[in-house]
Amino acid sequence: MSQPRHHRSNPSEQAPLLPAVQEKREPTPLPWMGVIVVSIVLFCNSFVTTVLLPFVTFMVEDFGVAKREEDIGRLSGYIVASYMLGQLFCSYPWGRLSDTWGRRPVLLMGLFGASITCLAFGFSPNYHAALVLRMFCGAINGVVGVTKSYLSEITDETNQSKGFALLGLNRAFGLIVGPAVGGLLCLPAKKYPQYFPPGSFFDRYPYSLPCIVGFVIAMSGFCAAWFVIKETLPPRTALLSIDDRSESDELSDAEANQLLEGPNVQHLPDRPSYDQPDSVMTLMQDRRVFISIALYALISGFYIQWDEALPMYLRLPYAKGGVNFDTTQIGFVFSFGGLTLIVYQLWLYAPIERRLGALLTFRTGILMTIPAFLILPSVSWLYVTAGWSLWTMLFILQGLRTMFGFQAMTSTFIMVANSTTARSRGSINGLAQTFAAMARMVGPIIGGTLFSWSLDSSRVFPFDYHFEFYFIALSAIFTYVVSLYIDDEINHRRLELI
Repeated sequence: MSQPRHHRSNPSEQAPLLPAVQEKREPTPLPWMGVIVVSIVLFCNSFVTTVLLPFVTFMVEDFGVAKREEDIGRLSGYIVASYMLGQLFCSYPWGRLSDTWGRRPVLLMGLFGASITCLAFGFSPNYHAALVLRMFCGAINGVVGVTKSYLSEITDETNQSKGFALLGLNRAFGLIVGPAVGGLLCLPAKKYPQYFPPGSFFDRYPYSLPCIVGFVIAMSGFCAAWFVIKETLPPRTALLSIDDRSESDELSDAEANQLLEGPNVQHLPDRPSYDQPDSVMTLMQDRRVFISIALYALISGFYIQWDEALPMYLRLPYAKGGVNFDTTQIGFVFSFGGLTLIVYQLWLYAPIERRLGALLTFRTGILMTIPAFLILPSVSWLYVTAGWSLWTMLFILQGLRTMFGFQAMTSTFIMVANSTTARSRGSINGLAQTFAAMARMVGPIIGGTLFSWSLDSSRVFPFDYHFEFYFIALSAIFTYVVSLYIDDEINHRRLELI
């Protein structure tokens, strides 16, 4: 007699899944409308949270709070980190709320809140107001973690890599286009006096125009999400959540036994319903959950250091080791990586991840970005030669960081989603976002402080302006080493038996 799907085998008897169960199926078609709209939501959120990067140092300088040029990097780092402080305290509550209340309302509230705070940031009257607005933007914004939960629930194991590639691509677009727009549209009265004359509205509020554009874009995404996104929170009455290796609800005796006894099955205490997600302590005691979150946090920390250190380095005068770029030129450097990212994320990431698995794809991405960290602070010697050689090198290095950095980042999305079960997916993504926020908060503070410290004229190589970038490279190497402590089971979705 065939076993019912809710039959529980002995939790202590766990055997490896047989090849017949682990066999890869042909990818099922993506639910394109849902994937596109949730990707747009993440693009809008990324845009409004990064549009300030090219001009934040100039804004701090205009506020007049920096007594020395060396203080600008440190104070700018505090503004970038204040967003992460808000995320640190609120990401997990938003994720857990999405497990009990639903994904859709949390997505909508987060994007709406991010759009309002982005608009207000452009009109910040002083340094402290800018700090508070950025912190509030992070606190009200639960979009990033919940979009990953949503995407996990509208895809299966055969097509999730393609879905997460599109999600990562649109997030990357936001991280690239946001700074590009910020660099092009800030200080418009100085750059485009024929359109924005001195004394005009945008001369009095020189950083408001890119933030207004961000508000309009984010509200457009909010409207699209309102009409398209449907609730995906699994029903509370579910008895068994099988990962997408089974092609139908009818299982043979052998398939049922393998599914119920495999290492990717999480056997849970008896309880009447699907009501509550697991607690933080329960989640963090699982090795796969802990290391997946650690990798996401580590990679978030050192990549944001690059995103902060790059404009600080590029704006340095040549005499101090930089290349004397203005905000427009810095914006172009940020945006160039998107060209390589389009090709890679749309056509190459998914087949590579399906062949190598998320873990090996992650490790490869980490290793490929390290040369960019090591080489960048040496490009200033190209400043005195032909301009095209400097731009070519900068584009190559930013392309390496962007393409392979987001390869690694997208792989962490998959590993975090695979590390837990559907019941706790919102909580685990919120928890991952909490630790990533901590890393992104500490990272800019460390990076800005180290960069300011390195500008002291008494510093010599490698403790001069090279030091921050070498520190980022060491952080990447450490992250790679941590990834060696997780096994290949993370490449597959976890099963749940309740």
